[in-house]
Amino acid sequence: KFWRKGSSSARYTCLLKFVVCRMPLGGKALKKREQNANAKAGVVTDDQVLRKQATAKADTKCTICMQSFKVTVKNADAKIHAESKHPKSSFAECFPDLQ
Repeated sequence: KFWRKGSSSARYTCLLKFVVCRMPLGGKALKKREQNANAKAGVVTDDQVLRKQATAKADTKCTICMQSFKVTVKNADAKIHAESKHPKSSFAECFPDLQ
């Protein structure tokens, strides 16, 4: 039997003793070595960093003053910037890539 009923309570106690073997960290060590080699080569392997880079909004710069803005659907910040900071120039002159 693998289970024995305790004498004073209705709880069962396991008779098997689990022995924790010292196994080499083959997979973890190999992965860590690859990550360190990639880090030295400048390759990003961190999942969180890659996810942030994939979901990050693109940047665009005003060609007159080189201030950067995030590209959005309406580009409201870029339009306000072009109207207030560069009233003599058009939006197309400030941001030619947002047409």
